[in-house]
Formats: sequence, C-alpha cells, structure tokens
Amino acid sequence: MAEKILAKIRESAEAVTPMLETSPVLLASPLIRMYLRKLTERFLPDLVVLSHSEIIPNVQIRTLRVVTLNAN
Repeated sequence: MAEKILAKIRESAEAVTPMLETSPVLLASPLIRMYLRKLTERFLPDLVVLSHSEIIPNVQIRTLRVVTLNAN
C-alpha cells in the first residue's frame, strides 16, 4: 500500500511541477500529515508536506491535482 501511495504522489508531483515556478506542496489533513511526511521523506525528500492548519489565512491555495487511491 505504501508503494502505491508513493507512486501516486510522485506521479502527481511530476505532472504539476512544469506548471509551477517553485516545488509542489502536498496538502494533507492534520491527522495524516506527519505520517505522509515520514512516508515521503526518503523517496521524495524535496516534497513539502503541510497540513491545512499550517497555512496562514491570507495564503491563496491553488489545487492542481488530488491524489487518490482506488479501492481496486
């Protein structure tokens, strides 16, 4: 399951990187942010993982992609 999650995150990050002037940021719920960071830090060390609670109110968020896992 971890490999599948990493593959989906990597695929999404690579897809949106050409659209950005900076590196992509993975935004996660506060409950899973720490676990996603631990999972990605070895294989995607430059990926920033933040939770909604770490974003200051006046920052505009632009969603470029949503990472999901199919039940199949």
